[in-house]
Amino acid sequence: MSVFTNKHVVVALLVAPVLAIGAWYAVGLIGAEPAQKALPGQSYPLVAKSNCRYASGQCSLENGDIEFELTPVTSNGALSLKITSNQSIGRVMLGLGLDTDPPKPEEAPYDASSKSWHYAVTENQADKLFFVAEIRGSRYFAKLDTVFFERLSSIPQGRD
Repeated sequence: MSVFTNKHVVVALLVAPVLAIGAWYAVGLIGAEPAQKALPGQSYPLVAKSNCRYASGQCSLENGDIEFELTPVTSNGALSLKITSNQSIGRVMLGLGLDTDPPKPEEAPYDASSKSWHYAVTENQADKLFFVAEIRGSRYFAKLDTVFFERLSSIPQGRD
């Protein structure tokens, strides 16, 4: 006699995955921390997306509804970093350096919309990018590898 001819076993095999998926969602709804507003004067880490970990030509950072795109751009042989955000930013501080010797951050100049920033890259031997943005009194920070800079052949020339 086969186990699969028993109607109780067949029903259990059909119902068990549905119950498992339902329990997974229920635990997420009940046990998840509710999102909280950023408090002025506090610092929050930014999560680096996967395109920051390889030579992609850009890096995406996010924390909740705040998103940044970091794109290396070459213009007349000089490398600069274009930073765009989905929200208006108070200021952006950047520093390029070695992991063992962190740099002093420098403020990046911005355009009139306060959603796009440019930072001239002067240190080509840096392996870390230290990034801090201030939005409505809260600071968002990230420490990144500069490996996403390495795809210079696909970076548009002369665009700002």
